[in-house]
Amino acid sequence: MTQTGHGLVGHHFKVSGNPGREDPAGMAVRREAAGGEHLSAVWRTSSYLESVQWELDAAHESLREAVQEAASSGVDHGALLQAANMTSQELEAALLDAPSAWPAGI
Repeated sequence: MTQTGHGLVGHHFKVSGNPGREDPAGMAVRREAAGGEHLSAVWRTSSYLESVQWELDAAHESLREAVQEAASSGVDHGALLQAANMTSQELEAALLDAPSAWPAGI
């Protein structure tokens, strides 16, 4: 056992492939733990992003349906553009029932 400058106690072991060179035991474990923590954060964030994408897809579909209903009820296209915060191309795609083309870039 060895005491470090920070008062931590740890074991030392020889690093394979480097005779005579020692590495504090736990250094690899700490790197692994940190990597695991980072990987866990990636999994959590990826899962959150997927959930948000599902919600966003549902919201886009609801907006598309609302735009179609409003247009079929005679609401002015200019008012629809403003209310839906769409470009002319996005509005056209929504009115043509083309969810894969609207909104642009998704």
